[in-house]
Amino acid sequence: MCELLELERLRRLAEIERRRLFERDGHLSAASWFATRFRIAWGTARGHTHMARALTQMPATLRALEAGDVSLSAARVLVAVRDTNPEAFDLSERQLVDAARVHTVNDLHRIASFWRQRIDRDRFDGGLSARRRLHASVSFDGMVRVDGDLDPEAGETLLTAPPCGDGRGIAERRPR
Repeated sequence: MCELLELERLRRLAEIERRRLFERDGHLSAASWFATRFRIAWGTARGHTHMARALTQMPATLRALEAGDVSLSAARVLVAVRDTNPEAFDLSERQLVDAARVHTVNDLHRIASFWRQRIDRDRFDGGLSARRRLHASVSFDGMVRVDGDLDPEAGETLLTAPPCGDGRGIAERRPR
């Protein structure tokens, strides 16, 4: 019951912010109005306002909260996850909410951490993959000139390739 009351408070706070009702009392933000009106710490008011705003962009999380399938603590974890990458979260929200339904909040923190690492790795790898290039051309005297940029894995493979012909590895054959 207490969680439903808190959820209703967050809904109303989101509506106050959306309609800018805080300006009627001379405040510049909903968080400022909330802190003053209910005599709570600014940081607490800002956190509640942030959560209220975020939930308006998280339909699956909001439905699960309304149904009592996830706790507010789990929703806070999901809001923090969304803050790291809203676009990626929107694509994964249903799966993350499903995880929140069956796991403890501590386990959900671990899942969220794994999710963030995966998103960061995909973003990093995606950027490197887009920059990969390799160009080979034959020169006038028949030599082949190779130029390019390799991702770390392909580069490591090239640099640690076994020696050819003269017994020198690729690192020893590079001009200094």
